[in-house]
Amino acid sequence: MSGEDEELDLLIRRMTNFKNPFDIMDVDKSMEIAEIQKKYKRISLKVHPDKCTHPKASIAFDALKKALQTLENPDMRANYEAVMDRAEEKLTAEWAAQGRTRNGTDDPSFKLERKLMTQKILIERSFNAKRADEIALANERRQKEDEARALEKRKKEQENEKEWEENRDVRVSDWRSFVNKKQKTKPAPSSTRADTLPPTSVSPPLPSRNAPPPPPSSSSNPSAPSRHNPPPPPRHNAPPPPPPSRSHV
Repeated sequence: MSGEDEELDLLIRRMTNFKNPFDIMDVDKSMEIAEIQKKYKRISLKVHPDKCTHPKASIAFDALKKALQTLENPDMRANYEAVMDRAEEKLTAEWAAQGRTRNGTDDPSFKLERKLMTQKILIERSFNAKRADEIALANERRQKEDEARALEKRKKEQENEKEWEENRDVRVSDWRSFVNKKQKTKPAPSSTRADTLPPTSVSPPLPSRNAPPPPPSSSSNPSAPSRHNPPPPPRHNAPPPPPPSRSHV
């Protein structure tokens, strides 16, 4: 591979790997847009697919056009400038912690590591943004599924209500038929009155084996002494009984 081919390969690798438009075009963030457009014309002649035979020439050319469009937009350019400032701050702090010093504003080592730090920040942001988009998409899909289920449920309820109303006459007719059939099969009441039935004899309950004996009845022997009918006191002045009659002798 010749020197020109190596230079072209390095140029295309830089344009297809970096995400920062400033690094894709290899321009400083302080450069005016007119100077950036001039550099775009020079680079585009080298990587144009109609003139360049490199297998990634088309990818590099598309990345170059996108980088120019980004830098021509003031808001998007300011966003990338802020990322570059953040990368420079982090790299400066890391160098200070390692005891390294920056050799002027154009230190090639610092500029290269600043590009890598910017690339890292952009990749993290891209990953987080992609992850946030996936979460938002999943939430949106879940919400649509919930709405579809709720709509299907309401539709089913409306169909059931409609069917219930349509079958109202059938249910009423069935109920009337059931009531009429039940009244026809109901037995007639009996004409026998309760007061004409013969009396039933009820046997007294049998005494228990352990029950105490009943007290003697006072009606069978009224003169017998009992706890409730004590004997009469003796009579001391009663006259003697009369002598027997002679007619009986």
